[in-house]
Formats: sequence, structure tokens, C-alpha cells
Amino acid sequence: MHLMNKITIINGNHMYTIAILLFISSKDTLFLRTLQGKAGFLFLHIIRIFVHCYNCPMEETQLFWYALKVFYNKVFDFEDLLQGMGYETYFPVEMVRLTGEDHLRAVRRLATPDSTRSQSRFVQAGPAIFRRKPVVNSLIFVHAPAEDIPKIRFEIEGRGFIYMTPDWKQPEVIPDRQMGMFRMVASSGADGLQFFSDDDITRYRQGDRVRVTEGPLKGAEGYIKRIKKDRRLLVAIEGFVAVAVSFIPPQFLEKVTQS
Repeated sequence: MHLMNKITIINGNHMYTIAILLFISSKDTLFLRTLQGKAGFLFLHIIRIFVHCYNCPMEETQLFWYALKVFYNKVFDFEDLLQGMGYETYFPVEMVRLTGEDHLRAVRRLATPDSTRSQSRFVQAGPAIFRRKPVVNSLIFVHAPAEDIPKIRFEIEGRGFIYMTPDWKQPEVIPDRQMGMFRMVASSGADGLQFFSDDDITRYRQGDRVRVTEGPLKGAEGYIKRIKKDRRLLVAIEGFVAVAVSFIPPQFLEKVTQS
């Protein structure tokens, strides 16, 4: 393909312009400068702009965590709906191993899928079957772009709602750091994990804010609180849910200065 053909394509179709321009050789560039003088330099400048734009990485869509209230405790239905729409979801669960008749019913259910019932509440690990038990029956979190919130709100209308800021002007955004620390602790398998809804949390006196410096929970931040006469580390998604960990030795904790 010679230079004039390239120019014809450039004048005819912008989409192909960028692709073809990538194949213009240094020899072609020199030839274009010689032939067209000032016009050639202007054309070369346009080429550089197109090539620069073509090589620029696409800006990634920013995702945020939002909390959803679920009516009638249908968190698994919401999970199926939102994941079917392409969103990541999360809600804390306890894994309950099934035995006896419960195990047999779960085996039959997994063997005969039913589109009207969510299968996601069961997890099979070899011969063992576990039931995912939500620790807060009416709460689920979704990871989505801000511009998708109207679409999500439409899909869940009448079945739940998105939690709003106190002034009711916009959906409440859960900080990524707060969500990450909570999920790390909730899924750690640490002994004595105990979950609380926001209503439960308010009953306990707030203590010092601390950070774990050693061990499997290193990096987690929370409050030392006295719960049923025991001092526990409470890690929360503020305003929604918290998980309490058996007390961690003081030498593995450092106070966090409040900003």
C-alpha cells in the first residue's frame, strides 16, 4: 500500500485512520515532509495526535460498595439477581455443616436444580455440604459504578432499597478499606467470631481504636469493646454490621490516632 492510498483511507474513514497510521514508515514520513512542506508538518502533527489517542489506556470505571436492605430475608435471591447483572456482591455468612436429614435434603436439591430456587445457599466440599447462613438476614452489599445505581434501584423496587446518606441526597458509599478489613476478619476462621447488626453494636461501649500488628489479622483496625464481660476486638462496616474477635494480646495491638 503506497502513501496516496493511505491518504485516501485517512480522508474516508476515521476508524481505519488510526490503524493505518500505525504502519506509516519513517521513509513515508520523510517523503511526506519533502512533498508537502508546511502542509506535511501539519498532517504529521495530526497523525501524532491520532496515534497518541489510540495508545492511551481506557479509563477504568470506578466501582463503589453500597449497602442494600432486603425485604423478606431474600438475600440469596438478591445475590442471584445482582450477580446475574454482572456485579460483585457480598454479605457475611456462617458456614453450617449439614448432617442427617438436612444433608440428604441438600443432596437432593443440588442434584435436581430448580430455577425458582437459589442454589447458592449451599456449598459442597467433597462429601460434606455446608449451608451459608447470613449473619444479618436483611443486608447485602453490591460493588457497582455510581451511574448504575438507578438501574439497580429499578430492579429491586418493592423488594428492597439502597441505603442513603443521612441527608437522603445520595446512596451511602462504604469505604473500600473498611469493607476490605471487615471481609478479611469475617473470613479468617478465627476462633470465637461473633457477628452483630448495627442495632446490637450500639449497646456496647466504644473503647480505644486499635490496629492489629501481628498474626493472621495483621492490619485490621477496630475498637476494643467489652461484650458480655469479655474484652473483644470489634471490626465494623460502620452503621451496618460488625464482627467481634476473641481478645488479641495487647502486645499485638497499637492505638490508632484519630484524625
